[in-house]
Amino acid sequence: TAPAPAKGFLLAGNGAGGHKFGTAEAKAEKALSSAFGEPDESVQGVLCELDPGSPWARTLFYDGLSVVFTAKSAKKSSPRTLDSWSLSLDGKLPAVQLEDDIPLNLSFKQLKAKYPKGKLVDTGLGDGSEIFTLPNGIRFVGVDVPDMVMAGELHYCE
Repeated sequence: TAPAPAKGFLLAGNGAGGHKFGTAEAKAEKALSSAFGEPDESVQGVLCELDPGSPWARTLFYDGLSVVFTAKSAKKSSPRTLDSWSLSLDGKLPAVQLEDDIPLNLSFKQLKAKYPKGKLVDTGLGDGSEIFTLPNGIRFVGVDVPDMVMAGELHYCE
């Protein structure tokens, strides 16, 4: 039997829309455009103003999905590649599907039960938030229940 067609844009532990992290921005953006049309918002600048080594980045927003492209340097002209994605579970969700048909509505306890090989750790941010990382690299983040799903580079700006 053929696999069922994807119910929306595929978010994976190693990329988005069939493109792996590290894919050229234009190529990945084309897949995003054909799935969602124009982004609701596009923001660019140095990823973290507080970090002098921080790369130039551009983030595209589609409903609750944000997709980050980063350059190898802080130069705006530097070519950018697909770096990470995150999906906010709080509001309206775009038509997306997680790799391996992972449901988006599970608590940390349910995730741990369903995916015993996953790893639950405290984020260390001091707000009680936790990160549950699945074997495929997708991370659920939140306090008690996940309010965000993400994959790719983790960026902390402090």
